[in-house]
Amino acid sequence: MEMFLQLLFFLVLGSIIGFLSGLLGIGGGTIAVPAMIFLLPFFDIPKSFAMQTAIATSLATVIFTTFASAKTHHFGKRVRWSVIKKVALSFILGAMTGSLLAQDIPSGTLQRMFGIFEVILGFYFFWMKEHPPQIQSKFPNPFFMNVIGYVISALSVLLGIGGGFLIVPSLVYCKLSLKEAIGTSTVLSFILASVGSIAFFFPDDPIFIHPHALGYLYLPALVPMGIASFILAQVGAKLTHKMPTNVLKKVFAVVIMTAGIAMLMKE
Repeated sequence: MEMFLQLLFFLVLGSIIGFLSGLLGIGGGTIAVPAMIFLLPFFDIPKSFAMQTAIATSLATVIFTTFASAKTHHFGKRVRWSVIKKVALSFILGAMTGSLLAQDIPSGTLQRMFGIFEVILGFYFFWMKEHPPQIQSKFPNPFFMNVIGYVISALSVLLGIGGGFLIVPSLVYCKLSLKEAIGTSTVLSFILASVGSIAFFFPDDPIFIHPHALGYLYLPALVPMGIASFILAQVGAKLTHKMPTNVLKKVFAVVIMTAGIAMLMKE
């Protein structure tokens, strides 16, 4: 019965993550990580490893959500592949760096970092304005954009998120329209999540062993979240321009700010 309730909860959580990922161009980790950090200790995950497990499982879920979203955006001709070719390597290297750092930083420190990040992100989503489509096509200095890509990727993997809220504004700065920025962001998030998840299969600390985990990846959460998010991400991506996204972003902002404050207050 306990396992059934776990699977049911993570199925619902994955549905929410997938829908918002496709709709708003985010990876879903901003919701998945806070939810799991509060619940994993009840599922026999040691508190000292809860944050790493939440980050690893969230990051692996991002693979499902971003793949589904990227596929939909690609068929809608909203992915700028020429941009991806220019920055893909920096995202790969950044993801490798972030995954290694996440295993070395203490769980409590990571939790506080994520709480601060959630509050900042909430403010960003609450006051952000729609970006007008850009008419210029000139790409900024490739070296500069690869440095930015490396930092974004490392930070995203370190926190277990897709990094969409950082990638989308950066791509708009690169003269992409908002639609193209969201579509291209899903592909870059897929790259960083795929590369970043690999290191979590092999924990640095051999003490962490759980019968339902593969490395730091908690399978009773990953499987239902991955399946549900894969399906709902495609629905969200198709509704990007049919729903009042400004209202949804403000609601989303309040939710993640609340989650961030709760994580900062949690011992």
